Amino acid sequence: MEAESLELCRRHLDALLRYATALTARTSAIEDAVEHAFVSHFAARMRGREVGDARIWLTRAVRKHILSLVGAREDPGDLPPDAQPESGSTDTRHRLFRRTLASLPRCQRECVRLRIEGYACTEIASILRIRKGKVGALIFRGFRHFHESGVLAPMPPTWRGGFRDTFLLIAHLRYLWEESRYRKRVQKRVYAYLLLLGLATAAAAVAAVLMQ
Repeated sequence: MEAESLELCRRHLDALLRYATALTARTSAIEDAVEHAFVSHFAARMRGREVGDARIWLTRAVRKHILSLVGAREDPGDLPPDAQPESGSTDTRHRLFRRTLASLPRCQRECVRLRIEGYACTEIASILRIRKGKVGALIFRGFRHFHESGVLAPMPPTWRGGFRDTFLLIAHLRYLWEESRYRKRVQKRVYAYLLLLGLATAAAAVAAVLMQ
């Protein structure tokens, strides 16, 4: 069980941290929410609870925990001071991308961020608990805003969709400071908690055997 949880942490930690920054700029809330999600998933699996798709479960847990900590009305706003990149055309584009993402309404920003991370519209609808059709509409308006802001090339008049290239381009624009800023601290905390939970579980099993 511990190995499964550590593998989930390895596979999904970075994406969950990036998603968390779309919900709040509070470092403590971001770290606590992601840590809580992994530990809660481990505890649920230890109790024999069926969690379904682990990625969706973890993402929903991060969202729920952050909203419980900071409230549904808080907005992460613009780039934090320590995330300001140096001057240069590429860095300027990174900054414009992040400012444009931050300017979107919360639900639209969440849809765009999750879609960038590779979630399908049905998965996003499940995480946010909204209709799939609304997800598609929010994503379309969000990417139209990216085109209008100059982050992406203008959409042709006959553009009907074809999000694939757009998502690939924006994925390349993602600024990696979110990962490096939180990753090591959260990973160490998650690993420590999982180790303690594993030891506690093993101790309980040994105690149960000795009491027989």
